[in-house]
Amino acid sequence: MKLSRKWLNEFVELSLEEKNDHDFAEAMTMTGSKVEGTSYMGEGISRVVVGKIVEMVRHHDSDHMWTCQVDVGGERLLQIVTGAQNQKVGDLVPVALDGVKMSAKDIILKLNELGGANGIGLLDIVENRLVGMKCRGVYETPGGTILYAAHDYLETLCLDKLTMHKKQELAITFAELVYDGQWYTPLREALSAFVDKTQEHVTGKVKLCLYKGNVIKAGAWSDWSLYSEEIATFGEDHVYDQADSKGFINLFGLPIKVQAQVDAKNAKK
Repeated sequence: MKLSRKWLNEFVELSLEEKNDHDFAEAMTMTGSKVEGTSYMGEGISRVVVGKIVEMVRHHDSDHMWTCQVDVGGERLLQIVTGAQNQKVGDLVPVALDGVKMSAKDIILKLNELGGANGIGLLDIVENRLVGMKCRGVYETPGGTILYAAHDYLETLCLDKLTMHKKQELAITFAELVYDGQWYTPLREALSAFVDKTQEHVTGKVKLCLYKGNVIKAGAWSDWSLYSEEIATFGEDHVYDQADSKGFINLFGLPIKVQAQVDAKNAKK
């Protein structure tokens, strides 16, 4: 089990900040605790506090995981998912509060750790090489897979339909340029400029659950979200006038109607 030094310092009277790894391990051993090893997790990780489990229920997608409500002393309980089978209500656990800021490097390293432990990002494909041959490629990119899933999830909220669909179409062209080593080309620069424009308002928060190779969407929030619960309904006439659909259907279906009439006329000849 991995524990934070700062978290341990709340329960063990040691000058942890003044000790190196060897002295820290020796001091902990003197208290009766076995230290198997230490590792540096990055300066960007902050706001790790001690929370108390007040409720545990089985995870809805797994018999081996628990959804826990944890009290960290705030106005509301925090929800965490754990696979630890030795946890119980009343236990104290280390919790990272919402809004923890990390550098890009630390984010990738942490997501690699979390994703790798859950089998995320494994890819076994047959590739089409630039020279014309096909070959098998096996890759593992847990951190990149999680970030891509989170960003894609956020785009569904913040991008309009036409922009999102066009970006998805151009993604294949962009990938081919990069794969074929065409980074320093006018087309790649033009596509990057397009992507930069689409991302101006793609910002917010995303919640994902990682389980047995799956990245499961669990919620997304953004101040630039184009989704409106009031508008996304067909049951309230003051928001969506049912009568508007008749004219829309007639206009939208006009090309199909004309094609059917022409086909019917020529079929009689």
